[in-house]
Amino acid sequence: MRKLLLILSLVLLPSVFALSIFDAFTIIDPFASGTFSISVDAGNTPIWNQSISNVTVNQDASVSTVDANMTLLGNGQCTDADGTTPTFSVASENTSAVDCSVSGVQLNITPASSFYGNSTCIISCADATNSTNSTFTITVNEVSAGGAGGGAGGAGGGGAGGAGGAAAECSEDSDCSSGYSCNTGTDQCYDSCSSNSQCASGYFCSSSNTCDEIECNYDSDCSEGYACDTSDYACYDSCSSNDECASGYYCDEDASCESGSGGGAAFFLAPTFKIEPEIINIKLTEGQTAVKTFTISNFKSIPRNFRLSLRGIASLAVIPTNVFIEAKSKEVIGIDFKVPEDIRIGVYSGSIDVEAKLISVIVEVRSEYSDLEIGLTLQGNKSSFAPFAGQFDMRAVYPGQDLSPKVDLSSFYERGFSLLDVEYSLLDSENQVVYSEIVETQFNSEPFTKYITLPTNIAPGRYVLSVLIDQGEVSGLASKTFDVRSRFSLLDDFVIQLSIIILIISAIFLLYVHYRAKKHKPKSR
Repeated sequence: MRKLLLILSLVLLPSVFALSIFDAFTIIDPFASGTFSISVDAGNTPIWNQSISNVTVNQDASVSTVDANMTLLGNGQCTDADGTTPTFSVASENTSAVDCSVSGVQLNITPASSFYGNSTCIISCADATNSTNSTFTITVNEVSAGGAGGGAGGAGGGGAGGAGGAAAECSEDSDCSSGYSCNTGTDQCYDSCSSNSQCASGYFCSSSNTCDEIECNYDSDCSEGYACDTSDYACYDSCSSNDECASGYYCDEDASCESGSGGGAAFFLAPTFKIEPEIINIKLTEGQTAVKTFTISNFKSIPRNFRLSLRGIASLAVIPTNVFIEAKSKEVIGIDFKVPEDIRIGVYSGSIDVEAKLISVIVEVRSEYSDLEIGLTLQGNKSSFAPFAGQFDMRAVYPGQDLSPKVDLSSFYERGFSLLDVEYSLLDSENQVVYSEIVETQFNSEPFTKYITLPTNIAPGRYVLSVLIDQGEVSGLASKTFDVRSRFSLLDDFVIQLSIIILIISAIFLLYVHYRAKKHKPKSR
């Protein structure tokens, strides 16, 4: 019998990944032949667990953050199976429309000057050998002034037809001056206006049929506490009533807007608008669509524009970016929900910002076929202070304290399960995960209490507790909303409660003194 020593060397390119194999083979039959193959796994490709959300911004907006951390669930999530942090980069973009940029794990966008319309960006998520892409669309809304002005119809009519092929006066709005737009039908700049469409971006058609520059669209565009006069898109520079001041300001005797914070008039400032409800909950399945509504009431005696923005759940819902409400009126605004087919089941937390007031929006994406109920109760006292007084499922907790939810998995136990992985998560109003833990849990038909210690550096605000079971043949989820209050408010609460106790004791003492004095008063003869 002959023996042959075979040395096999295998080198893989590129040089970022190299592998050599050395082995010894004994050939018993020198006339035997055969083939063999070697498979080399170069590593797992990173996976987009959640595609990057489509986003909407306004024309000429400054830099906007699409996702603060693309490795966490939020507006997109990409992870690598080996636990290393992937490398993110911009694979494709149209910088003449929207500039997309990546800084570490953060994704930002900046619309090009004067651009409006749709643009797409492709983001690459890569490890040392493999990469995968996610494409998202940015919708840039044209900023128009809204329906001002009416009146005399456009003067001037069409221009003199250009002799001998002379260059057109304009081909786009930037070729025109004084705020007028380009009439693409005649290639002539408008020299008067009858509608806002005849004015360039950032201008409106005034009652004198001229294109005037827009100073403000919203109260927040004005300074020194004044409101925006939407009839001529200018900030008030004096006031005759609180309506001409921004929220949180009042009109003083000098006809100027003063801040109502810090006591005094603050206690007498009526709200200038109201949004309701404060929390919107909706349960959907993959691929499902639905509509929910909320209402904005304008309490002012003047019309008002409201700026709206959606945070955290842009891949699940769409809202208008602004709404115009007449004086002493209210408007019902729709939220259009559409759940992608490939989204992971779970709880998604977002918010709608209406001029610094927030509506919490909680979306529970459930399985259509394997869903069971999870009982979830937040234990503790309801918040006793506005605006959370006794509302919804909110509880007042403080940084570093324990959240102690009671969890009921009896529906799973009745189906024959007694040991499952339970995922607990805390999400903020922008769908960022601030705490997450998966616990292998032995359970029975009785509820149990889970203790979650809040981080000491957690920011005050509204949060959502999510409890999720997702194990293929069986799934379920539940959520509850609570508010984290500042440590300083804990001291304020103590001072308030102590003051109330002192007042009650003082009142009882005064009543006792009055009673004693009345009892021993000498009778007149």
